[in-house]
Amino acid sequence: MILRVYIAILLLGVATKVTASVPDLKGTKELCHSSAKLFEKGKMKDLADTLVPHWPINQEEINKLVHQGISQFELFTFRSGSALGTEFIGTRKAGSSFVMHTYAIKFEYHAMRYNCIFYKPKNEWVVNTINWDGKLEPLFNQ
Repeated sequence: MILRVYIAILLLGVATKVTASVPDLKGTKELCHSSAKLFEKGKMKDLADTLVPHWPINQEEINKLVHQGISQFELFTFRSGSALGTEFIGTRKAGSSFVMHTYAIKFEYHAMRYNCIFYKPKNEWVVNTINWDGKLEPLFNQ
């Protein structure tokens, strides 16, 4: 049975002020791509550092998620082999306030789905949710 790894990084706890928003859709895709490449390399701390300026979440929650992400990533790579690359799958919009970019993180024996969801409360985009899992069926709905 293939191990499924589920991590959803959600807005939990007391949010902190966003110090840098993303001005346009192109910027959201670039930020997601950068974080997916860091994920592929297992660099969870660098991934968090890349997203935090654009993400209203407190540092304590980020620290917990980094630690959990490292553990889960190590277990996944133990069973799925080395990372082989990142493949862009698609972008989906929901109204004018939400956009999701999806990537596949490819390993020797399996792949993971990696999503970045951005929210536009006013004029600029902020990170709302980052998640990854072993569910590949949703990749066909992009």
